[in-house]
Amino acid sequence: MKKILWVSILVGIILTGCDNSMKPRTSNSFEEMNQKNKLAGSPLPSVKLVNIKNEPFDLASLKGKKLLVNLWASWCLPCIEEMPSLDELYAKMDTSKSTIVLLSVDKDRKKGVEFALKNGIQSPVYFAEQTLPSLFEVSGIPTTFIFNEKGELVDRIEGARNYNSAAYHEFFQ
Repeated sequence: MKKILWVSILVGIILTGCDNSMKPRTSNSFEEMNQKNKLAGSPLPSVKLVNIKNEPFDLASLKGKKLLVNLWASWCLPCIEEMPSLDELYAKMDTSKSTIVLLSVDKDRKKGVEFALKNGIQSPVYFAEQTLPSLFEVSGIPTTFIFNEKGELVDRIEGARNYNSAAYHEFFQ
């Protein structure tokens, strides 16, 4: 009985900080919604990444495009829950103006690659080749960062969301 109680408490603590409600945004302006975020305006950092083919890439090279960076892992149920909506958003993007970076935080890169291939993930999947900068320090996943074309952070979203919504499609046109 004690073991069940401790497991229940541990699961409750883990899930408390994770908002997996898939709530849509109700405002059209990410800048307006994020005015209270002390990280708003933070610049897009240079981070050495590799894609699922192990090809190198620098996140900062995307400055000039609107960018959604999603921190996720193959074992994270809320991450898996929101993945189809991220792919739907990506499929409708003009990738010359906007893009998505699915940044796996799986400790075993092979698991992230296998998940992406097995599930037919269309959004670009990457893995960090270095310690992530402090901007990307999070208390839980999924966590999503949205940057404008100037490379400025305009929103930070903790928990799963439905990204296949009018507000996201409008922003990433």
